[in-house]
Amino acid sequence: MKRYRFRWRVFTSLAMFVGSLIVTLSGIALYVAPHHRLASLMDWKFLAITRDQWWDLHLTSMIVFMVAFGFHLFKFNWKPFLHYLGRKTRGAVRHPVEMGLTLLLTLLLFVGTLRDWVVTNWVLDLYEDIRIAYSEDWQEKQLQSGEDQ
Repeated sequence: MKRYRFRWRVFTSLAMFVGSLIVTLSGIALYVAPHHRLASLMDWKFLAITRDQWWDLHLTSMIVFMVAFGFHLFKFNWKPFLHYLGRKTRGAVRHPVEMGLTLLLTLLLFVGTLRDWVVTNWVLDLYEDIRIAYSEDWQEKQLQSGEDQ
């Protein structure tokens, strides 16, 4: 009978995949959730999970993803990653277009978000619009329930 051998590379890849799914789903839930205090007052839930529970899921799954990513990069894929960055013999960047575009897009998102550029901050503006809509809807419901009494 053949003895089972646990495969860390498979485990790490699956942990990254599941972690990224939960981080994505919880990120979406937190994006559309009302502000913390209002979410508590409204007893807001998304897929039967409260805002606080989504936040907890987001943080813990992010940690799982980061640990799995660390193993994925440093334990299993360090040599291929260094290969992407450059050749040891010549010191030249192996994929300069891809690296340049990655760095440029990252820099544009970073600077654009901090400088409040319309191109990048429409996501943040939409986020605030969603929050304001929750607040206005809650206030309207509170006024209507007060008039009904």
